[in-house]
Amino acid sequence: MPFRPPFCPRELCPSHAGAPFSYRERGYFYRRCDHRTVQRFLCLACRLSFSEQTFRLNYRLKRPELLALFFLDRVSKVSHRQSARIHPCSRSTEERHFRRLSLHCLAFHALRLKEIVASGGRGEVFSLDELETFEHNRRQKPVTVPILIEHASGFVIDTRVGTLPARGRSKRKSALAVAQGGEERKSESVEVVQAAFERLREVSLKDRPLTVLTDMKTSYERILREMFGERCVHRQVHSKLPRNPMSPLFAINHTLARVRDGLSRLVRRSWCAAKLRRWIAGHLAIWTCYRNYVLKRTNRVWETPAMALGTQTRFWPVDEVLLWRVFSWS
Repeated sequence: MPFRPPFCPRELCPSHAGAPFSYRERGYFYRRCDHRTVQRFLCLACRLSFSEQTFRLNYRLKRPELLALFFLDRVSKVSHRQSARIHPCSRSTEERHFRRLSLHCLAFHALRLKEIVASGGRGEVFSLDELETFEHNRRQKPVTVPILIEHASGFVIDTRVGTLPARGRSKRKSALAVAQGGEERKSESVEVVQAAFERLREVSLKDRPLTVLTDMKTSYERILREMFGERCVHRQVHSKLPRNPMSPLFAINHTLARVRDGLSRLVRRSWCAAKLRRWIAGHLAIWTCYRNYVLKRTNRVWETPAMALGTQTRFWPVDEVLLWRVFSWS
């Protein structure tokens, strides 16, 4: 079936501001990298040309097959440098692909969440917990990573990354650095957890009460009370209880274990520790897409978390997740 552009991919095109969008075909060109003949188009609103390839995620890539390979590496505990060795390419090539993948997966998941909001919301019971990692130095720059899931399906709704203050002797060194004009490192735990609960308020069912399962951290209760009031039932579970399938927190604990098992940056005592926390956030975005839409819930349950939640009806192949770009105006 021939491709028909749904809109102009140029950001400043007048058609995005209300002008009518129309186009005409403008020849073809041949891509040597994947041996495809691609249709060109001319937008009659902005008079700029584009092609079918402009809408694809592998736009302007010389080796488009690397996208899917790097995507699977990022959720398989493979380091960036090792990925470049396995798929013979430079380290900078792998880094550019990682940035493209992280931005795309972030937009892809946001688009799926918009569909949930448009359908009226999903879920009644949710779980949240924070795992701790670091950027560059374990004591000087610890980092908190709150993860929010729908409890029954394991669907990952939101992941965030925030700073934590330095620990032990590094705390005194940090205070000395601040006195010398450096920047003080503060705890952003409350801010990132609040942002996660803001996302929960968007995607949850509006006409029903909701239940949130967390550990005994006191800030959770205050945030939930301020945001949801009497609508939210907050169930706190002691984190020292046995972490077996009978625990109310098993779903979120199992999710955190999966994250640490799949992401090279979160493996304990590894050379793959993150140098900057924004790369942790990008890595989590890739893992979220893989977990929600590609990977089955367990080895014995043949459905993805998105299918179990009722938002999707099928598995998303990796090639399909990485096929089309997500535009902000689409």
